[in-house]
Amino acid sequence: MSKALYSFVMDAPEVPTTISPAIIKMRLRENLVGDGPIKVLDTYYKNGGLWPKLKKQLKRSNVEILRITEKKGDGVTLVGNNVKYVKSLDLSGFTVFDVDSPGSPYAVLSAILNNRTVKNAKVFFTLNRIMNGGLDSKMLYDLGFSKKMVKAVRPILKEKAFDLFKGWLGRYGIKSLKYYALKYDWGKCYCGFFEISR
Repeated sequence: MSKALYSFVMDAPEVPTTISPAIIKMRLRENLVGDGPIKVLDTYYKNGGLWPKLKKQLKRSNVEILRITEKKGDGVTLVGNNVKYVKSLDLSGFTVFDVDSPGSPYAVLSAILNNRTVKNAKVFFTLNRIMNGGLDSKMLYDLGFSKKMVKAVRPILKEKAFDLFKGWLGRYGIKSLKYYALKYDWGKCYCGFFEISR
């Protein structure tokens, strides 16, 4: 099993804390991007995004960012469905994929992992609310669960959801994960990273 880079147990969001999810996401990316040129596909661009802030913070001129958003935004932006773009584009030029999902990242991650133009790249992901059984049913189908089984076992997925997520990534040859685990009153949020090498 993969080992956590860090594991933070945090208070409920309304309780003051010295470590916010935004800081954790920034720290994860800052520690792992390296010094060379970076071409980022931000698949869930919103509210200014993490990468422009990180680029400014690190004083990096060699970071190129392409954003996907449902509404027109600033910078170089594709407007529309992120899954459709990821499935249809030649992604061979991208070295980083950011999947900072507000819920399940399954659809976009699946599109990235199944797009054969993706070669060597880092993938940052956010997986929210999985203690509440927040795994996408299609991910469970990929793992061999039937619709009947998914309906029956969803209430008991709270403790095994992240293990199932790691098992699903393993089907694509992903053997190592680094991640932060954040615990709230509504469940857990995982902010993590893995590499694709083909």
